[in-house]
Amino acid sequence: MALFTPTNQKRLTNVSVVRLKKGGSRYELACYPNKVQPWRDKLETNLNEVLQAHCVFTNVSKGQFANKKEMFAHFCTEDEREIIKSILEHGELQLTEKERLVGQQALFRDVAKIVSERCVNPENNRSYTVTMVEKMMKDCHISLKANKSAKQHALEVIKQLRSAPGLKIAPSMMEVNITMQKDVCEPVIERLLHLCSSIIRQGESSDGLYELIAVVEPEKYGSIETLLHNEIKGKYCIEISDGMKCNHKVHTMLQSNLAKSEVGKEVMKTVPAKSVSSESNTNQTTQSSKASAPSAKDKKKSMRKNKKGSKRDDDWSDD
Repeated sequence: MALFTPTNQKRLTNVSVVRLKKGGSRYELACYPNKVQPWRDKLETNLNEVLQAHCVFTNVSKGQFANKKEMFAHFCTEDEREIIKSILEHGELQLTEKERLVGQQALFRDVAKIVSERCVNPENNRSYTVTMVEKMMKDCHISLKANKSAKQHALEVIKQLRSAPGLKIAPSMMEVNITMQKDVCEPVIERLLHLCSSIIRQGESSDGLYELIAVVEPEKYGSIETLLHNEIKGKYCIEISDGMKCNHKVHTMLQSNLAKSEVGKEVMKTVPAKSVSSESNTNQTTQSSKASAPSAKDKKKSMRKNKKGSKRDDDWSDD
């Protein structure tokens, strides 16, 4: 009979227990805190970093081991490592209070970060910081559920913040460029303009296609795409314009128009010549500066020699 005295009893502290019921028996694993979820997300692959003890228990707190014959019969395998993996994957994770608090804080922070990226202040069109969004969420008493992702929560939080009185928040707009064939644009254009918040430009492009550049709410982008897909499938092109992309397009269009004109061709021919001449001038200046540098050193050396020679002459004269 074992004596449970402080000398021969080893207590497991700071443990996360993973529990699984199978075949009328309970099987438990003693794991390190904050390690089971990374293993399930395949961020952690080493079992030594997850398990505190490489054995299966029926009760971790009492230190009771599972009967191997029953365990092998219930799991239909004698490989204990595979049994441990199945318990880790399908078992219930018993979180401690600190682990639950850390998870809630991380989820709250992730949701606030997504909301700050997708929303702006409608008065000055500037985005809110993460701390400001967190304060808004706390003022509105928004609670989060652990079984939902941060993106799902963010969509719900944006709706709640917009409906809350006294908060000035709006989704950040996105610029959309839509091109389609002219013969199919008539039945779609009225419904398309109704979904746009504001129109930057519309009309016929240089290629003979109908072009629409408008500002749209992110929530309505999906409905615009489904409308175009259902009505004129394969006869349209939609893309989200970015500031850098727009500038690049304008720059390339200006270059192409300049190259087409006769005056532009002459200018384009002279541009590389100027750059080459400037590079040659810079190279010449650097070479001349390098060439002038040793001449200055030679002057200093000659001055030192003259000084030394004068001192020696004085010494000879004293003698």
